[in-house]
Amino acid sequence: LFKRDSWPRTGPQPRDQLLEASANLEQRMAPADSRFAVIVGTGRTTATEVARQANDFVYTFSSAGDGTVPTALALLPGAPTYYLEAAHSDLPRSPQVIDAVQELLASGATAALARHDRSAKRSVSKWTDSALRRLYVGKIDWARLTPAERRAFLDSLNEPPTEASMTRGVLPAATMPRRGALLGVAVQIGDIVSAKKADAIALAMFHGVRPLGAVAAIDRALNGTIRELWQRRMLSGQVGMVTPIPAGGTLGRAKAVLLAGLGRFDALDTRAIEHTAENVGRLARRSGYARLAAVAWGGGAGLQPADSCVAQLAGYLAAAADGSGKPLRHIAFVVRDRATAASVHAALALTIAGADAGSKARSAVLEPLRVAALQSTARPVPLLAASKPRLAYLLVNAERARGGLARWRTALLTAGREAAVFAHTHSFASTALAQLTARVETDGLTTRTVQFVGAALPKLVLHPKIRAALTAVRSNPLAIVHDAAASGVAWETMRFNRWVPALAAGLSRRFQSSDLAPARFDARLRMDHILRVLLIVNPTRDLPGAELERERLSSLLSGQPRVELVEVRQRAATRARVMDELEAGRYDLVHYAGHAFFDAHRRDSSGLILADGDLTGAALARLTSLPPLVFFNACESGRLRRGGSARRATNSQQASRPGTAEHSIERNVSLAESLLRAGVANYIGTHWPVSDSAATEFASVFHARLLKGDALGPAVVAARRAVEKLRSPDWADYIHYGDPEFVLKDV
Repeated sequence: LFKRDSWPRTGPQPRDQLLEASANLEQRMAPADSRFAVIVGTGRTTATEVARQANDFVYTFSSAGDGTVPTALALLPGAPTYYLEAAHSDLPRSPQVIDAVQELLASGATAALARHDRSAKRSVSKWTDSALRRLYVGKIDWARLTPAERRAFLDSLNEPPTEASMTRGVLPAATMPRRGALLGVAVQIGDIVSAKKADAIALAMFHGVRPLGAVAAIDRALNGTIRELWQRRMLSGQVGMVTPIPAGGTLGRAKAVLLAGLGRFDALDTRAIEHTAENVGRLARRSGYARLAAVAWGGGAGLQPADSCVAQLAGYLAAAADGSGKPLRHIAFVVRDRATAASVHAALALTIAGADAGSKARSAVLEPLRVAALQSTARPVPLLAASKPRLAYLLVNAERARGGLARWRTALLTAGREAAVFAHTHSFASTALAQLTARVETDGLTTRTVQFVGAALPKLVLHPKIRAALTAVRSNPLAIVHDAAASGVAWETMRFNRWVPALAAGLSRRFQSSDLAPARFDARLRMDHILRVLLIVNPTRDLPGAELERERLSSLLSGQPRVELVEVRQRAATRARVMDELEAGRYDLVHYAGHAFFDAHRRDSSGLILADGDLTGAALARLTSLPPLVFFNACESGRLRRGGSARRATNSQQASRPGTAEHSIERNVSLAESLLRAGVANYIGTHWPVSDSAATEFASVFHARLLKGDALGPAVVAARRAVEKLRSPDWADYIHYGDPEFVLKDV
């Protein structure tokens, strides 16, 4: 390239003085030594060679580079080299690169990156310069592009060509349409809701994460069907699980939405997407859906749209080749802007072009990307605010403990359009966590103790990088999705200097369990403006504090014109009476003020102690309808169970804090688990004994916000803040399991 006579006689020509000045530029730079370190991106389609053929340049594309810089040109003799499969613009944003740079600066070496290039070398394709130039007809109006479009355009600028049908200078290795192709593939710019020619729409969701984005847009057309299925825990989100949802004529030609699970967001990779897409394809074939429309799955977890669509295509092709039923004929990938469309189209073209003769990809033909769409779509289709993820999710899972050290893996999915995933494993002393928990379970709990525990807790159990990443979601509600080991942690106390998630935008919980029963509630109650409350009080007649709580709630709710309160007290609170009231399915909220018990060996045998016996979670699970919210205030009391065996029980409210509160968090959280397993959608309870003044203030504000139409999350936050103003530590006492965006009344 540095020789003037090597250039074709037609086309752009070099300026001689610039050509001469650039020829020896690299030689004038400082040589490398051991103080240097080179991090090289690999495994992305890159122009790695150039040659002249006749009166044209010919570019060779291979995976030996980062999409911009060929691996050979990135190497620096004399400097240690590290490799990562990543695109050029993703290198400085990669958590692995950030970790490696920190280690290199600190110690001069890193184990975060490979010392050898392990990327698989993909097939080579060749394109002429004249063919490349014909791809970009018309001008890009840079001033009208959004920042996201500009970034996507620059990221895709060096991608290989995709308009195979528009170019005549393509060498034989490039993508060309073939006769007899079984599956047509298209990339379209627009809104997935407006996909006109699809028999079904393929969407995806993560396990434990409320589906938003494209799923929320589709759900509006379905009149909230997906939202209700999610709130009823009928959508698992497990890898490969597919739920067909009839469209009912609301989505044009599309007969159904195929909502697929991608599993945990911190474990997402292209293999999971390929496997899930294959299952979607098989279900589509069995259901007679020949034409599918899909979006790029996994964008909220940081997966590039191009990588997602390539993986989906592999899954659909596997289903097309090996499945049974009506053949798949067409897949349309719908994206929101032209820059993403160009990137996705380029990746699909390379995949199909580089496929071996026996590969399933040889059975696909990629339709040209319509230039008219690229020219006319100036801005991406707007995404409504309701479709943007508001919640941030923190996944907490215990791994194998060794030598008194607990080992927890935590993963954070941030909120908003540019969501990101951070995942790290952290070890800590199990005894240290037990000591922290014991401090909030002792009598005489103070605000200072709650503050101390809240500040120490994240430093103990969360990796420093997770703590740092959490500060980016200060303005978003935080949902903690935990396993059994992390359920006993008083997450509600957690604080980061002045930021307290539970007091800011809110903190809720979800059990990370696949065996919770689907929630059973009557959705028609939302449209009724009357808040119907069932108050079950002191069935065992030994809790004067429960009677005080009844008086408070009765005084608060009885005078409200839009509240219907039914009380079942003392001897009247029998198993038959309570079961009948619940089975009626007419209550929005059940407030229980009585004893509860916990069976550590059989969780479904835990439950409530009524006047004539136990009401277990297993018994509740047999009911056809349950209230969408159960509210339970906890204090400690000793009780001799019938039959003579002593066991500590839990009651709802007392005027003082009698006895010890040892292990109260474990028992009360376990009661929540028992009720959720039975089919309760939302549970609000307490960690430790709650004071009278705090209980009254919390209940007053909470119920008042419900009557105004607030969702549960904002109502809990408002009630917490009201308790905090009393200078009571009990603002951190309350726990909410369920959906913080759940609305009892659509007023």
